[in-house]
Amino acid sequence: MATEYGTRLRMARKHAGMTQVQASSATGIPQSTISTAEREGNGSVDTHVYARTYKVDAHWLATGEGDMIPTGSLARAAIGLTSEVVFAPYQTASLNTVNLSSGINQIPVLDRKTSGMFESYLTGMAEPARTLPYHAATGTTFAYAVDDDVMEPDFRAGTIAYIETGTPPQHGDIVLVQDGSDAVLRKLVIDGGIQYLDTINQRLPMRQLTGQIIGWVSGEYRPRRTV
Repeated sequence: MATEYGTRLRMARKHAGMTQVQASSATGIPQSTISTAEREGNGSVDTHVYARTYKVDAHWLATGEGDMIPTGSLARAAIGLTSEVVFAPYQTASLNTVNLSSGINQIPVLDRKTSGMFESYLTGMAEPARTLPYHAATGTTFAYAVDDDVMEPDFRAGTIAYIETGTPPQHGDIVLVQDGSDAVLRKLVIDGGIQYLDTINQRLPMRQLTGQIIGWVSGEYRPRRTV
């Protein structure tokens, strides 16, 4: 018998009219991982990716609370159900596959101090200390190295998260926010048309968004295992 999360995940995929193979192609997540999540999953770091692909509410998918299809115009626009523009992030998606001096189709791995200057790294004005292969399935612009614990257990220190900057985030997405001189990961909560930032483990209080959202997490880097 499937878990409650797995049941919602399967329901969302069926709502989108996708097979597991099609969902794997759209998300970049292996079909075997999707199959396991639909049977045994109790949550996933990829919940926001599933929600965006299936055009359902990320908070509902993660918790079962609220509606599968958001009712507010702001939330509906965020998942592509209306043409309303709700947020204008950095428009640099066309720079995804620029040639860095370290190789073709590489993306820079940045941190809390350098992420706010990501355009300089993408255009070659600055040289990143590390790069990763461009991951087309995630719509990645660059990668962010997590170095704190407030987003555990989903994003532990050392996690490399892919960041998409060319499309708007939605309620429940994990976003990268410029907070003073630092860029930090937070969970985006939209309530009554107001944007708030929260942590996954509630180690910091939820607060209203005041900084600039750089982008949202479109996936996680998973290095290939060698035998």
